[in-house]
Amino acid sequence: MKTNSLFNILVTLTVAFISLNSGCRPNEDKDTQAANDNAQAEFVSDDIEYLSEYVISGVASMKTGNPLTAMNPLAICAIIERDTLISSDPDTVTIDFGTSNTLCDDNRTRRGIIMVVYSGDKWTTGSFRTITFTNFFVNDFGVEGIHTVAAKGQNGSGNYNWDINAENMKVTNPEGNFHSWNSTRNREMIDGAATSVRTDDIFLITGSASGTTVAEKDYTATIMNALRREMDCKWFVSGTVVIKPQGKRERTLDFGDGKCDDQATVSIRKQVYKITLK
Repeated sequence: MKTNSLFNILVTLTVAFISLNSGCRPNEDKDTQAANDNAQAEFVSDDIEYLSEYVISGVASMKTGNPLTAMNPLAICAIIERDTLISSDPDTVTIDFGTSNTLCDDNRTRRGIIMVVYSGDKWTTGSFRTITFTNFFVNDFGVEGIHTVAAKGQNGSGNYNWDINAENMKVTNPEGNFHSWNSTRNREMIDGAATSVRTDDIFLITGSASGTTVAEKDYTATIMNALRREMDCKWFVSGTVVIKPQGKRERTLDFGDGKCDDQATVSIRKQVYKITLK
């Protein structure tokens, strides 16, 4: 009996040794779904803010429906119409991309309608935007919900900033699976306010979010290092987000060290996984 027991112990130790040295980790957590979904929602939210800011800046002094001029990157892919009531406040602007995908100047495809209801220009403290959608898609990801933006004026650093909330947002991927998302964030403009050139604008985004992944798992997300958006790049170039999926340990989504690309990493304990942003 003692010989058999010793033999069994030796076999167990040998299997464990082989497993460790072969890189096999029982029950290793490789789940990057929450990080992927949160990154996609951040992209969609930033895209919505980008579009709404363009239209209220481009037609702020116009009181009739009109297409945007060629100076605006949406000119080739959308028809912009504004309510014609001169005394109306708030104002309403509709961005219509049509019913089929259209490639815009920023190399993103869009279809459907975005409606922006706003009061005041983007700089004035207290001005606001409420953004809703009708059959809207960006890069074939469907977008639903309510997106609000409130201008906060200049902060203690002298930078203009805006509070941005995503309420009951729903992002549906091309396969038909959806991810729900709510967020409370602040968008601070740290460069570019002194010029009318959009490509020199730089923003830092902070805040938190909660969501349910396409796999129906709840999670929370907290921006630990501000997400940096340089408007001459379509991606976040840096910043980290701590993701806490339901029933799992925290993991860190890292958008990089400043390079403009579609790559990010997710760190779970000591393991690092690469993801491609869409």
